[in-house]
Amino acid sequence: MAEIFLKINLPDEELAHKVDHQFFKIGGDFDRAGDAFIDLIADALKLHDTGHAHDAQIKHDVNTIGLDFIKLGDDTLKLDDALHKFDDSVLNFADHFLKLNPGEATGDQGAQGIGDDFLKLDTNLHDTSLDFIKLGADFFKLNDTQTENPDQTFLKVADDFFKIDTDLHKVGDDFLQVGTDFIKLGEIKLEDFNLGDIKLDPSDARVLDQAFIKLGDDAIKIGEDFHKVSDDFLKIATDIVQASDTNLPLSVDQLAVKYADDFLKLDIDVHKLDADLHKLGGDYIKLADAFHDPPSDHDPSSEHDGTGSLHQILQAVHDFSLL
Repeated sequence: MAEIFLKINLPDEELAHKVDHQFFKIGGDFDRAGDAFIDLIADALKLHDTGHAHDAQIKHDVNTIGLDFIKLGDDTLKLDDALHKFDDSVLNFADHFLKLNPGEATGDQGAQGIGDDFLKLDTNLHDTSLDFIKLGADFFKLNDTQTENPDQTFLKVADDFFKIDTDLHKVGDDFLQVGTDFIKLGEIKLEDFNLGDIKLDPSDARVLDQAFIKLGDDAIKIGEDFHKVSDDFLKIATDIVQASDTNLPLSVDQLAVKYADDFLKLDIDVHKLDADLHKLGGDYIKLADAFHDPPSDHDPSSEHDGTGSLHQILQAVHDFSLL
């Protein structure tokens, strides 16, 4: 155990800002895709009710939605990369801390279980990103009316929606579990962390604990949001399949009008997801700040009486090989 703190990479503040930025971007991507469906409905209604819309507008809406899904997939890949690196740092801390506090476990497998949960989120985000890109590419094909069987193109898009439903449900499950892990980490009594004369100041410990718990609470909300959006994708996929059973030629404008309520529900739910993603990104920044510069009520001179910030304590352990 003497080597336990020879290398601890605490969550980096710059990386936390990257995570926040990517949460912001994918939230905006979901928002834009939802709004693009609303634009499609509006243009479809004009085409059917007043004749003020033109097929070109419908095609433009379809292209816009396709591009939005491709961008969503690309930004999700970037989020996956940044989140993976940040979570590795949290896992590094948790792994070493739990070794110092064998009585403070977050489950039967301790930090190993947390690592498995982080890995599942990483894997499922990656898969989801690729499926969004595929959905975007297939959505473009809805404008190609010269294919031998256009309805097959709609059914392919429906299959993509079914796949996204499965993906988002898994990601929702992952955020629920990771959120629970963060809360359990926050419930560990860090102020009891004691190595000889070095003890974490209680006010600093509370800041870090609260940051973990807030991150966990908001991650759970994101998990619930993803489940709702997942259900929306499932409903739209089912709509397309049911429409294909009528033996009538499918068209984008007709589907948009007939199932307008389901597209509207998707738009509402992705707006909620967007707002909650913004909060979650901010939580990552607060956690990184708590690791590196936690506010403390004690006098700075108390560094000489054995107390200090978490960063200072870990550095002392590293420098003097107290373990």
